[in-house]
Amino acid sequence: MIWKIERHKYKSRVFAIILITAILPLLALGIFSYITYTTELSEKSNISMKATLNQVSGRVDEVLNKIREYYIEAGEKDEIKWLMQKGNLDYNKQENIDKASKILRGPVYLMNYIEGYTFINYEDDWVLSNIGMYRLHDASNKEVADEIYENSGTLLRYFWTNRLDVERPSLFYSNRIDDSGYFFVIKLPVLNDDKKSMLMVKLNKNNLFWLIREDLGAYDISVANMDGKLLFTTNSLVYNWINKNTENVGIFDRIETIKTENEKFKMAVKKDFKNRLIFAASYNENLVSEGADRILSFAMILIAVVIAVLVLSRISTGWLYRPVQKLTGHLSGIIGSEGNSNEFEMIEKGFDTLINNKLSLEQIIESQQGMLIELFALRLIRGEASAENIEQSFARFKLQKQSLYCLVAVHCFSPDEKTADQTNQDAIRLMIVENIPLEIKWKLFMPPLSHTKAILLVFGGNDEKSIDGRIFEVCRDFSKYAQDVFGCKCSFGVSRPFSDLLYFRSAFNESIEAMKNGSSLYGDLKSDEVENVMFYSDFALNSNAPDTYDILAKREIQAAIDEFDMQKAFEISDSFVDHISNTKIILHEKYFYMYRFLISIVQTAMDAGLCVNQIFKGEETNLFQQFNQIYDSKQIKDFYKFKVIKPIIEELGKFRMNSPSGLLEKIINLVKESNGDITLTECADKLGCHPSYIWKILKSKRNISFSDFTMAEKLNAAKKMLIETDLPVAEIAQKLNYTNAQNFIRFFNKHEGITPGKYRMENKK
Repeated sequence: MIWKIERHKYKSRVFAIILITAILPLLALGIFSYITYTTELSEKSNISMKATLNQVSGRVDEVLNKIREYYIEAGEKDEIKWLMQKGNLDYNKQENIDKASKILRGPVYLMNYIEGYTFINYEDDWVLSNIGMYRLHDASNKEVADEIYENSGTLLRYFWTNRLDVERPSLFYSNRIDDSGYFFVIKLPVLNDDKKSMLMVKLNKNNLFWLIREDLGAYDISVANMDGKLLFTTNSLVYNWINKNTENVGIFDRIETIKTENEKFKMAVKKDFKNRLIFAASYNENLVSEGADRILSFAMILIAVVIAVLVLSRISTGWLYRPVQKLTGHLSGIIGSEGNSNEFEMIEKGFDTLINNKLSLEQIIESQQGMLIELFALRLIRGEASAENIEQSFARFKLQKQSLYCLVAVHCFSPDEKTADQTNQDAIRLMIVENIPLEIKWKLFMPPLSHTKAILLVFGGNDEKSIDGRIFEVCRDFSKYAQDVFGCKCSFGVSRPFSDLLYFRSAFNESIEAMKNGSSLYGDLKSDEVENVMFYSDFALNSNAPDTYDILAKREIQAAIDEFDMQKAFEISDSFVDHISNTKIILHEKYFYMYRFLISIVQTAMDAGLCVNQIFKGEETNLFQQFNQIYDSKQIKDFYKFKVIKPIIEELGKFRMNSPSGLLEKIINLVKESNGDITLTECADKLGCHPSYIWKILKSKRNISFSDFTMAEKLNAAKKMLIETDLPVAEIAQKLNYTNAQNFIRFFNKHEGITPGKYRMENKK
């Protein structure tokens, strides 16, 4: 009996040991898994949250920076400066207003984020907005604009203001300034301290909020001003905490744990000092512990299962059937459920639907193949396609590889078109490409395309002889087609043959160079179209012509312009173009000489004291771009005469009507009006002449430099205010536009040998 009891105790001990041995590893595994899961998930969540924060702030910063940079640059444009000028409120000048409004509406790439604008001219007392135009004193909420302008402080030239809490005005109330929303405000002019206007650009809050909300995942985002004013939030609890702790938010670059009334959050903060914004990403810490709790619960369930010694080996048919059920459920979402239909019939129908969709997609791709091939050709021209890309494109577009390739650039020109009317020529060139006959297309390696003022034809073949024959045949047919249908003459430039499409870009440049050399720069196009084909190989190795630049023509044209002899200047420029055109050198050398001639003409005006911007009305930067797109000798002659020589002679005549003594008086008045606070460039811009000319007049008439003259005037203004007024020295420094009083005191002491305060005591009665 005793033996039996001991045996049962031993059995219990064995059972207990086995049970404990099974339970302890499971318990340890559960605790370890809980801690590991919590730690790793928290780290991953923090990393992901930071990435989300950087992504959101980066997207918003990019948009806000683009808006800020665009409107700061726009504030310096002539169309906006025209709005700032006094007396320009004239509805008869609608064209100028439309030009300014077009700039204020913003560019295409920012239109999704700009809802409207309001331009206020305080000096003339009027408002121009995307809704309409009216007098500022007629605005029902004029004080709002004054409040926005004054609250920014005198030193801020541009800033963001958050007025999302203001109720949006009615669209039918046209004389109310729209002050509700998020605005970019800029005081104008930007580079002048005398601010007379203000521009308010209203952002589209819906699109801006969508930009913030995009790809947030499981995280919340809050965006506020530096003063804690809400811009956007997906979690009001987090925002309320930020609003109460604005000064302490983001002091350290780390993940912070914040506690609200009932919740605990992890939060990452990023401050954008340029746009004065605070970005805060957060997530509920309970979400991390919930997953860990499930792991711990699962471990406890396993322990309970071991203790209960339950055998979970039942095999259910549901496990076997689950893959079929999952597949049919997926297919029903694609083709739709049909009640109690057979699952295998549904599977069969689903595969048929997928196959049909694939065929439809292939048909769509095939219908767009021409456009895709054109994009492939553009990538080849830009040198963006690798050998692997080229191989894939051959397979995708079913192009047959050729032993050799050759490019032909076509210049189509209508003799009736004028030099400046490039739009019609571009439209005709596109129509020529779109309507090119099939019998010409079939002889090309890929469809033709229009690029850089030329039409590009791509040929392929097994040898040079077959390609050359096809080129002459296509050029003849193409010339006849362009002449008969569009009345255009054609000039063809042929590249050297190449065997690998990786050389496509070089061949393109060769064809363009050959086309330009074969264009009517060398005379009128011939009646026999085939003779207008120029091969790059025919002239590339024979370009060692001597320097034929006509120095005499340069001197003669400068003398004619200086004497206002427009007819003589026209004759000299025509003769120069004829001389260069008939010289046997390649085209880029001809253009080099023509650019030198163009620069010498413009230099004549600058030497006379004229400002180039005054002559060409802000288009001087486009002068060389326009010239580079001209291939015809007649167009080049007209460009010299009517785009360059005539404006210079006319402006030079007006300029010389003002004597140096009269200009000196204007210089003195400008310097006195500004109390010496004006630069040489600003003075030249206001008087419409070159800075060097102003410097020469002061030196010859007063024997003083411009900087010494302005310094003396500023010193006189300071002395006058010190003696005749009781203004503090700091206020006098501010009136003279010094950043602080110490700079003014150092300036005065340097030139007078005494401080401003002591000077006032010694000289004031």
